[in-house]
Amino acid sequence: MQVILFDLDGTLTDSGPGIMRSVQYALEKMGRPVVDLQALRCFVGPPLKEQFMAYAGFDDGEALEAIRYYRERYTDKGMFENEVYPGVEDILKLLVDRGRILAVASSKPEVYVRQILDHFGLSVYFREIVGAELNGRTSKSEVIEEALKRLGMSNHRQAVLMVGDRDYDVIGAHHCGLQCIGVSYGYGSREELQKAGAAYVADSVSALAVLAESDEDDETVETNSIDMGNFLEEPVPSTSESRSVRIKPDPREPVQGETVGKKIWRVIYPLLLHFAITTAVTTVGDSFIAIVAIFLLGITDQAEIMEMMTNSVVLLTGVANLVSMPVQLKLIQSDRHRRKSQQYHYKSRPGKDSSASVMLGVVLSSMALCQIINDLIMFSGISRIFPGYDQTSTRVFGGQSIFMLLAVVVIVSPVIEELVFRGLLQQRIRDYLGRGWAIGLTAVTFGIYHGNVVQFIYASLVGVFLGCVLERTQDMRAPIVAHIVANFWSIIGMTIITLILGSGTIASLIADVIMLPVLGVGLWLTFFRAPAR
Repeated sequence: MQVILFDLDGTLTDSGPGIMRSVQYALEKMGRPVVDLQALRCFVGPPLKEQFMAYAGFDDGEALEAIRYYRERYTDKGMFENEVYPGVEDILKLLVDRGRILAVASSKPEVYVRQILDHFGLSVYFREIVGAELNGRTSKSEVIEEALKRLGMSNHRQAVLMVGDRDYDVIGAHHCGLQCIGVSYGYGSREELQKAGAAYVADSVSALAVLAESDEDDETVETNSIDMGNFLEEPVPSTSESRSVRIKPDPREPVQGETVGKKIWRVIYPLLLHFAITTAVTTVGDSFIAIVAIFLLGITDQAEIMEMMTNSVVLLTGVANLVSMPVQLKLIQSDRHRRKSQQYHYKSRPGKDSSASVMLGVVLSSMALCQIINDLIMFSGISRIFPGYDQTSTRVFGGQSIFMLLAVVVIVSPVIEELVFRGLLQQRIRDYLGRGWAIGLTAVTFGIYHGNVVQFIYASLVGVFLGCVLERTQDMRAPIVAHIVANFWSIIGMTIITLILGSGTIASLIADVIMLPVLGVGLWLTFFRAPAR
């Protein structure tokens, strides 16, 4: 995995006008007015304190005072006298799509860097945004070291490259053991960058596309006079003649900058959070029922109070799921942003396909699987060996309104369970282990979550199907629909089948024979039919 650090001023954005006008303002306040704004181009990029001292001959105290005046104007106006270089966002998107991890390492105070990137909508592309501190690190090398630390790359410098427009960027990168690509479209000249030791000088934003070439496929790309050390299989001599080189794929695993413990916690805490919310809502609900029963209804018989609590399980489950839903949606949204900024990388997946034919296949497959798996469990005798599920479902669901069951069991519960298991658990496992492990581990966890042997078997098998549906469609609506259909069929569909065919082994076999071609058609539409174009 290759990590690329970008400078901000003169590399990503043309911030010169705002910087130069703010410097002009500061020098005027210091009694050193400058009429020619272009004479202040040298201030774009380098640390301000050193540049004020070099340009105006200020001592340490005077330089700090000039910086204070500079910030008076820059914070109010200068920061946004700025624009993104044309093509920069396209290059960033290309690099992210090709698996590069991106970060910003700027000599500008970090608070300003973040505000500017947020203002232009570029923050999403960067895993880390590092700048100087108003009263701390100031030199380029200190900023780069902090970026390496945050990225977990301090011991993997051969996989990191700096991109900047001034000799300060090149020198700072070399001081930290990194190579640097210079960009001459900013505020430093090609000569300045080459003299400082830039490995390559890009004369346009589009020339940075070389950084996106050849990753897993080890493709050949054209470059000019570029010696990128460990980024390349061989150094390229300094010559103006273009030649073909191969960018060396990094053999290590993608760098995530997370310990194993943090990865495990990231995977499981949405499920633990959902469990905590459910427990809290259920506890509060049961307490409320007990208070009402004892103090308002005068019921003192413990068995009767417990019966009231049992009858409220479905309702309280629905309430808990509704409370948990916005929390899980927020986590999913956060994950999307982090993946977009390439904090988590996995191999490219097939394109999104949730067309009408695929969704029809999902519906048919869900109905058939529900019927067939439940019948197979019945034929196996497992439900007689482990009668806990039948006893619990009779006690909890017996006497419940059909509308309550449809609302909670068929609609609300499938939605929240898919958000937690497929939307968060499966996709977070996939961030680290890939699709196969993600589908399998999530399915097993989904089975365990249901709390009894019969449901473990059913939910694990259905969970594999739901996980495959998500990977096939890349659309969370698909496994949600599949789960809703499966739960609907288990409550309504199987009841209708029983009314038509009767109960018993023969009736179940007939139902399964009918459902097998339905399953075949459903699976073909979902997984094997050519994608919609």
